[in-house]
Amino acid sequence: MGKMQEFGAVSAKIRAMQSHLLGEDDYRKIAGEKTFAEALAVLAEYPAYRNLISEIPPDRADRMSIEEAVRKSEYADFLKLYRFSGIREKAFLRLYASRYEAQVLKHCLRHAASGEEILARVSCPESIFSIASKADLGRLIAAGTPEEFFAAAEKSQYGAAFRKLHAEGNAKLADYEAAVDLTRYRLLWDAEKNGLKKEDGAILREIIGSEIDIQNIIWIVRMREYYSMSPEEIRKRLIPIHWKLRPVLRDRLIAAPDRGAFCEVLSHSPYARLLPAGGKREISLEEMKTRAFEAVYGGSVRKNYYSIACIAAYLFRKERELEKIITALEKIRYGKGGTGS
Repeated sequence: MGKMQEFGAVSAKIRAMQSHLLGEDDYRKIAGEKTFAEALAVLAEYPAYRNLISEIPPDRADRMSIEEAVRKSEYADFLKLYRFSGIREKAFLRLYASRYEAQVLKHCLRHAASGEEILARVSCPESIFSIASKADLGRLIAAGTPEEFFAAAEKSQYGAAFRKLHAEGNAKLADYEAAVDLTRYRLLWDAEKNGLKKEDGAILREIIGSEIDIQNIIWIVRMREYYSMSPEEIRKRLIPIHWKLRPVLRDRLIAAPDRGAFCEVLSHSPYARLLPAGGKREISLEEMKTRAFEAVYGGSVRKNYYSIACIAAYLFRKERELEKIITALEKIRYGKGGTGS
């Protein structure tokens, strides 16, 4: 069976779903409102969010409640694709769902570490969590101490990593969260060992390899400039997987004495596209990361449209939509609305 025959149905489904994604004019419209209530009313005009926004009680229209509501739209789209997909696409989506498992585990771990007696607020439905995880979602949500959390997480894909760190006795919350990220990246990097066909594994490895490289580049800047870490400390905290960010290039970036020198090294690397056009050297890390990820997913789907790349690209764009909605609403909350920008 050819690629077009095998992925034709799901790619057509994605084209239909993409037509409902918000555009830049929509974000400007939301951000252009002067009050939070007005912005929510605009968001409720879009079919994907109408029912979700109407479920939020007026006295609970805080950031967390709104983020939980719009996140449900992402989960709904994932389930649409999962239920529509064939065996080959489902194998990829099961791996992709590890993203949701990781988000839930981090959230529940932070909650358990805080010692709060109330249940953790988790918006990810059991129907999605169970696709990726063997852990009991109810037990994770109810965990009120780190010990209860580790017991609940034992059957997850991250259980062994948690057990190892816990046994060392001096691990901090950041170490556990880093272990979640590393375990998930290794799971995706070794996709062929985890149910994907060789061809699909190669496509995913290129996407994930680029994502890891970009994440490491961002972390190098943050650790150097915001935490004043030594080169040795930085190397220890980076994800030990590389695609085009070879160790020699990585070490040159770490050793760069300032942001200008860092950008100069980066400008002669495979990731020169992360830098703004026109020789500008002052760069926003989030802007850099967003531009790079858009290029990675967009480039992958252009090269391999009838493949898992079209599914990965759509889910990435949906997540970006949620981020842009939250950003627009936050501008209004902090008195920067009404400009339409």
